[in-house]
Amino acid sequence: MEQFKIVDKHDNIVALGVILKSKITLLEWTSAIKTMSFYDNVEQVNEFVCGNDKDTRMIHLKSSSKDRMKEYYLQRNEDFSGVSGTGIVAEGVILPSGKCVHEWSQSYVTSHNIYPNIQSVQHIHGHEGRTIVKIVGEKGEARE
Repeated sequence: MEQFKIVDKHDNIVALGVILKSKITLLEWTSAIKTMSFYDNVEQVNEFVCGNDKDTRMIHLKSSSKDRMKEYYLQRNEDFSGVSGTGIVAEGVILPSGKCVHEWSQSYVTSHNIYPNIQSVQHIHGHEGRTIVKIVGEKGEARE
């Protein structure tokens, strides 16, 4: 997933963002209230958040950046419900607040879910070990 940060004129981070596979773009603001904003695409973020009259700019984050959010995916080994199939069925990101957002990748309708934390994702979708949450970059995971 492509990730970026929005910084103000003093280079303070005001939001972290991610572009999901569907091109839906998500921001989590760094203010005391960790609000999220969804946009249809990154061009809307550029227009509405980083437009010419704004004091903010977007900086794309390299995979080695310390500002990157952790990414994860759901590896379904057995389709308990008969709906989503097996393999990688969803891809997501852990936001700075700890909230998790993922996008279902094996459905005819793209949909998104928001969870309070990664433990909730595993609890809800784990189906007694039939689905595993895998954090990208941990334990040899190298998914891009």
